[in-house]
Amino acid sequence: MILDDFKLTSWTEANGLPPGRIRDLTQDAAGYLWIASDSGVVRFDGLSFELWNARFTPAIPSGPAGALLSTSDGSLWMGL
Repeated sequence: MILDDFKLTSWTEANGLPPGRIRDLTQDAAGYLWIASDSGVVRFDGLSFELWNARFTPAIPSGPAGALLSTSDGSLWMGL
């Protein structure tokens, strides 16, 4: 099998990924990649990382996130 048709890209803190261990990943219906990390919940749109915190939704506490689940109805469940 030849893998010439695939592209591999990696992101690090130098590219804007918040520091800490990644604990879980999920992709929502809109195509966003959601990351549960030591820094909290992070949304990745394919270009940039955005720490999803109380600035966006006051009900989300700051601190580590352990699990994520994207559901068919468009909900995003977070284990904090």
